[in-house]
Amino acid sequence: MDLSGKTIDRYQILEQLGQGGMATVFLAFDTRLECNVALKIIRKDAFPPVILEKILKRFEREAKSMARLNHPNIVRVIDYGYIEGSPFLVMPYIPSGTLKEKINHYFSYSSAAKILVPISRALAYAHDQKIIHRDIKPSNILITQSGEPLLSDFGIAKILEEVDGNTLTSTGMGLGTPEYMAPEQWHGKTYGNTDQYALGVMFFEMITEHKPYTAATPPEVMLKQATEPLPRPRLFKPDLPEKVEYMIMKMMDKNADCRYPNMQILSVELEKIARDSLDQIIIFEANESTINNSNFELSDIETITIENESVTFVKEKNKKSEILNEMDKEKIHSQEKIGKEILKPEDNQNGHGLIKIHDPDRHIDQFNENQKEGSVKSAGNNEEKVGTRINSNWWKWFLAIVLIFGALIFIYFNFFQPDDYQRIISLFGPAETQIMGTHTETASPTKTITLTPTLESTPTIEPSPTFTPTSIVYKLPYIISPENAAQVTLIRNIGNGQINDLDFSPDGKQIAIASASGVAILDSNTLEMVNNINTGVWVESIKNAPNGETLAISLNDFTIQIWNINTGQLITTLKGHTNSVTSLSFSPDGSILASSSSDKTIMIWNVESARLIKKVTGHSGEVFSVDFSPDGTQLISGSSDKTIRLWETEKFTVLNTFTESKSYVDSVKFSPNGKYFAAGSRNGEIRIYELETGNQMKYLDQKSGSISSICFSPDGKLIASGKWNAIVEVWNIENEEVILTTQNHTQTVSDITFSPDGSKLAVGSFDTHFSLIDLQEDKLKLSSGSEIYPGGGYLRFAKDGICFYLIDWNSIRVFNALTGDIVYRKETIDNGSLLTFSNDDTFIMRGKTDNSLEVFNLSNGEVNSNLIGHTDKINFVALSHNDQYIATSSSDKTVKIWLPMDGALIQSIDMQDGYVIKIEFHNDDNLLFIHTNYPSSIQIWNITSGNFEKSYNYAGKVSPDRSMMATVVDKRNIQLIDIKTRENLFKLTGHLGNVLDMKFISNGEKLISLGKDNTIRIWNTKDGKLIKTFGGTITNFNNVIFSSSERYFAIFADDGTVKFWDIEKGYNTQVIRAHSSKVNGVLISPDEKLLVTWSDDRTIKIWDISNNKLLNTLKGHASGIAGVIFSPNGRILVSWPGRNYWENNRWIGGDGTIRIWYIR
Repeated sequence: MDLSGKTIDRYQILEQLGQGGMATVFLAFDTRLECNVALKIIRKDAFPPVILEKILKRFEREAKSMARLNHPNIVRVIDYGYIEGSPFLVMPYIPSGTLKEKINHYFSYSSAAKILVPISRALAYAHDQKIIHRDIKPSNILITQSGEPLLSDFGIAKILEEVDGNTLTSTGMGLGTPEYMAPEQWHGKTYGNTDQYALGVMFFEMITEHKPYTAATPPEVMLKQATEPLPRPRLFKPDLPEKVEYMIMKMMDKNADCRYPNMQILSVELEKIARDSLDQIIIFEANESTINNSNFELSDIETITIENESVTFVKEKNKKSEILNEMDKEKIHSQEKIGKEILKPEDNQNGHGLIKIHDPDRHIDQFNENQKEGSVKSAGNNEEKVGTRINSNWWKWFLAIVLIFGALIFIYFNFFQPDDYQRIISLFGPAETQIMGTHTETASPTKTITLTPTLESTPTIEPSPTFTPTSIVYKLPYIISPENAAQVTLIRNIGNGQINDLDFSPDGKQIAIASASGVAILDSNTLEMVNNINTGVWVESIKNAPNGETLAISLNDFTIQIWNINTGQLITTLKGHTNSVTSLSFSPDGSILASSSSDKTIMIWNVESARLIKKVTGHSGEVFSVDFSPDGTQLISGSSDKTIRLWETEKFTVLNTFTESKSYVDSVKFSPNGKYFAAGSRNGEIRIYELETGNQMKYLDQKSGSISSICFSPDGKLIASGKWNAIVEVWNIENEEVILTTQNHTQTVSDITFSPDGSKLAVGSFDTHFSLIDLQEDKLKLSSGSEIYPGGGYLRFAKDGICFYLIDWNSIRVFNALTGDIVYRKETIDNGSLLTFSNDDTFIMRGKTDNSLEVFNLSNGEVNSNLIGHTDKINFVALSHNDQYIATSSSDKTVKIWLPMDGALIQSIDMQDGYVIKIEFHNDDNLLFIHTNYPSSIQIWNITSGNFEKSYNYAGKVSPDRSMMATVVDKRNIQLIDIKTRENLFKLTGHLGNVLDMKFISNGEKLISLGKDNTIRIWNTKDGKLIKTFGGTITNFNNVIFSSSERYFAIFADDGTVKFWDIEKGYNTQVIRAHSSKVNGVLISPDEKLLVTWSDDRTIKIWDISNNKLLNTLKGHASGIAGVIFSPNGRILVSWPGRNYWENNRWIGGDGTIRIWYIR
């Protein structure tokens, strides 16, 4: 029914929010309370008349009962009524979405448990009230703006419960969602731990990003649940701790006896996972009578119907059992303390069975035995096992199997072709393969370097490691196709990105580090990870509240988030700034938060109410820093307008303006006693002012570099400064002397702070490293950082499609894309740059700063040779097709030919008459083509004889077989030339504007040309005739990208557009408005079905080539994206960030993370 605009009682219907099988939900406005509410109207058309009559009879009584269900994590029923004979329930409106919308995002096991703990407590409370939900699923878990989960739809579950001794399901109406239904629900049985099974499915799905059982129809789901063992979560998540896997498998045991005794016990165990206390998890063992004590059944059924699919069972004798008396909380706590001690039978007063500590592996084995039975143990000793029911209904099972087998035969003959492996993968799931994947070292144990946010000390790697093949079997992701591209998601990050800010907790035990990928909370002594806030976007600044429980962070979307550090929950989000939030400061009591911004304002917020108190204006430039005085009565700010302003905090009016600085004021701080304050400027000055008089009392001229950050020691006697040139200095304020100078970083020091006891100095840097200086013992702890340099280096997949190479200015690394692990690593002393790979991926050639070329063997980790002879930078490298020769060109105006294995120089060519822009070998490897500019020419040299062969006084493109050359003449025409005879073959005319670019395709049989006349033309090189002409604006393009078969090509431009052509069909697709800013690159998938684009707008987009439809937008990078590569098998995407750049008077960094994307 369409009720939009209508008024029901005091509720004005605004819009329909959604519709399920049993109810329709509307957004409504409560005119009495003046707030939005959710109105859930039960659908009359969804029920047979006899069932609807029963629902109406008990509706009012149950609605009143539901209104009394009061738990902080349950969405309450606040009103009820009728409209046109249909009953409705009124509940609070939660606009921030459901868990369903977030479940495809990556959850760690602890973060998943943190969401499920409140839900398990809500269910424990409901079970106390003799109410079972029966339809636990992600769409019924609402997430508030503060991140708190709320369980909804208890009302429907209760109202559709048992009526007069019979259930609604007994007449064909089933409750539940197939993928989340416990096996007993398919047989009409519902116990207290039925909800536990659904919670286990969600836990499984959140951690592995897979549902345990999926199929096309509900009967097929049921059949899988009845006959197939539960897949082990560690198959999808190999690094999942065994105890977490045990817990999931116990929650989802097919035998209801073997699940946790009740929801209260389960919530206690989940809480241990949430706080990562895995050593405290208890392995339970239930005796045969547990189910009689711990579960209560609601109904028996004969036929259940879900989405018009019917499955029938023999109706059994209706039984009821008592609900489990909950275990005494003191026993639970004592049980945790006992650890491995077995509880004695005499201590077991409530008849729960023995609770023991056991090996989780043995329980998983036992669990698998339970799965093989394909049965659910019913309550009581007189009930039959499901296996018996299956035997008595053998013909129905036989019919179901025949139907499924028929469907598989249909799929086989309609989809399966012998060579169409990819299609089979897309239908039936990932395959397995053997890949190379071990990292071994000679003369030392194997070392694995994992780039995670733990920020541990950098290991030393010596001697040189080797990359050895091994037969490790991996479960491969799905091939990415138009049908499943929407499921591509971020699997993992490699690297933490540049560090932007850091702050000690008030007690000094922890330190929060803000980076391009989130916030890491570390133990300040061990530097081990305590917590992690994965924001997915760039974090600009952070500040701990004085209570030590709250953390404020500012993001590069100009918002501020308030987090509870202990629970890891987002409390609220503050919005108001229109540019970057540069710094944060809490008032001494933590009730007020001040934020400064590049929008030239300071905003004052009430933390508890998340309300903006005051927008403070006055600075004429960006406000870089802000700080409350220790007594909270004053506020100091520094700006790019070269002033320092002092504000009173009652009305936030200016008390004083200090104009002595001659440069941007990047950092301001009050002294701990509040008697003076300091300001650091980019001209290297630190000025210290007396608060009472406003007089400058100290002037520290730091000629060693511009200041980015300053801080006082806790006793106020020292002041430390971090600088743009990576230097850190500590001054004695009284005598104005430097007592410490250190440079442990390679890039700008972003922030610097003393620990609360003054014993340590923490330093964060744009180089992705974090260092902790022990001032008492004069020791340094330097984190490993992310070591992913923005925009730098070179990424390339290995031919196995699993590993990829990252080679940057000081290291060579090989990563496993499925695990994120480094399987090979080689540190390089020289800051070189990668130039090219060998044809078989066994070695690389790196140009070094000493003007030599290093030939590095990837198979054994050794340098094959070092080619020494050039006197200036090497610009281009070419490798012959048989890997026999290497050619190098240099700024010293020579081209040299080398033997790669021993580094012997066999020829040197003097190129004084032109600047070399390209070198390439002929297919037979005996000829070298040298392309020059100023003047434009192509020279051909014979490598074997060392003789000069031919020269053409114009630039051009050479065909793949090097038999033909195309060159532009008269700006608009193209001349084809026979290289061997030097004769003109054909002159290609037709462009009405200058020829911008051209390329040989189809093994040289065709030439494609792009003209300024906005046309693209394809020519037959055998006869010089025009084959096709494509229209379309092509000016201001950055590059032309061809697919592997050269059937498709794409052009991308600075205006965010991409143009795409199909050569075979002879048409160009419409212009794709791909991104909101410059497109940095385009990629066509190996199977030529997908187009991938990336941009400075921080997104990657996947498009269907056949219809230009946008299939997915991948978000995660906190900066512009420099590049994306596809694995050769089309299963994995890897992206990396752009370079650091200067904008709006500040450095904007690449986020320093490599991101791995695929369908898990």
